[in-house]
Order: sequence, then structure tokens, then C-alpha cells
Amino acid sequence: MFWINWGFHFENIHVLDKTAFPLVKCTDQLTQLNIDINFNINGRIDRTVGWIRDKLDFMPHLEPLLLVLKLFLAQRGLNNPYTGGLPSYALVVMLVHYLEYIRLKNKSDVSHKDSYNYMTLIGRKPLGLLLHYFFFYFYCFDYSEMGIKVRNRVSASLVLHKKELIEELGEEIFYSSPVFICDPCERGNNLGRSAHNILTIRQAFYDAFRTIGTTLNHCNQLSPYIKKFILWSIIEVTYQRRTSKWAKTQYLQVARIAFWFLPRSSKFYFVIG
Repeated sequence: MFWINWGFHFENIHVLDKTAFPLVKCTDQLTQLNIDINFNINGRIDRTVGWIRDKLDFMPHLEPLLLVLKLFLAQRGLNNPYTGGLPSYALVVMLVHYLEYIRLKNKSDVSHKDSYNYMTLIGRKPLGLLLHYFFFYFYCFDYSEMGIKVRNRVSASLVLHKKELIEELGEEIFYSSPVFICDPCERGNNLGRSAHNILTIRQAFYDAFRTIGTTLNHCNQLSPYIKKFILWSIIEVTYQRRTSKWAKTQYLQVARIAFWFLPRSSKFYFVIG
């Protein structure tokens, strides 16, 4: 802790000692990555990390979707649970539930015309999954009456309704929570209890869906130059550090992620400026 306290490599250091588990939040000066350091968690992180790794191994689309959605929420100030945003762990569980839903149903459960027929438009590539993820959690999911429960087993994912949520979480947690996302590694822990901006997050999902969907729906009318930046329609890439080695590395990582989101036969390209 000596080098953290003296700020040799970190900035924006905040100590949150009133939470259930003491937490230090800071930002790495070199990469500008936000870091959380927890204390007294008694092996909970090990169980959580193991569960996430199992899902990443089993679901190849989970990683690129997760990275893009984390950046999407971060740029809108909706990823910090201490300001009402959606925690990263909760986002992982929401994604796992959605991907299991798609896999088990093997088809879209959406008949609304605004779905843009995403499955036939770009197959099951991540861009199509991202588009329908936005639609699913805006249009199909009732946050006040439904909750998510993803079990430890790979194939088990459930949508819980009000009565089941009360039995799972208890009345006190149920009536004080804005959204219900059951922790797969700890019974009775609601990962969405602090996401008080869930309506803003829901609206952001819808706005992103409309933006991407409209672009794809009119792709034949767009110039080849515009088609290159389809993912940039919802994610901002800044050039504040474009002369540094760090920035070049970050843009290469963004390009690698964007590659996942392009259908094999597509002429969309992600360009690094």
C-alpha cells in the first residue's frame, strides 16, 4: 500500500470504508484503467472469478460483448455502482443470461418490427447479438416484475417473477432494489441493488439499438466511408493520447474487438485514425 498512498503509479485514490466490504478505488496513471481493491471478502472473489472464467471459456461471444458494453456504459457514466450505475459483475450475469436464452431458444423471441430481423441480417455474429441485446433488455424485459438468476451449471438460466424473487431475495431486499440480478455464487445477494439509474441505462440501450438498427437498415444508402465507423455510432474513440504508445496499443485493442462485430461477408471496416 506504500506506493499507492504516495501516488507513484496511481491517481484519483478514494477509500470507501462505509460499504459492506472496504474498498479502495484508484486509476492507473499509465493506462488510465480504473481499479478496485477489496478487503475482507473471504474467498468470494475466487468463486466469482472462477465462475466468470468458466463462462468465458464456454461462450466465445461473451468477451467481446462484455468489453464493448463496459466501454459503452463507462462513456455514459453508467458503470459505477456507487453512483447508481450497473456493476461489471451484474453486466456479466445479464450477458450470460441473454446468451443462454438465445442458445436455448435458437431463435429470436421478438416479433416487433423494430428488431430489424437481426438474426437474418447479420447471423449470430456479435454485432447482431449486441443489437438484439439492446432490444431484449429494453423492450422484452420487465425490470419491475422480473429478475435474472443464472445458476452455476452452464445450461441453467432462469427468469424469476415477483413471487419467486421475494422467496429468493427476501421482502426487504426485493422492495428496496431497482433491478433484480441474483448472484450465481452467493445466494441472497442482489447484484442490481445499487443500480438506481436502471431506467437511464434502459433508455441508453434503446437509443443504441435505434442508432445501430437505423444505420444497418439504411446501409445501402451510406457512403463506404461511413460504413467503416458503424460501431463508432455508439462508442466514442478519442484522440487525446494518439501520439503516445499507450494510445496506439489501446486503438489496436479496440480494432481487435471491433473485428468480432463484423459479419464475415460484410464490407464494414473499423478504421484506426
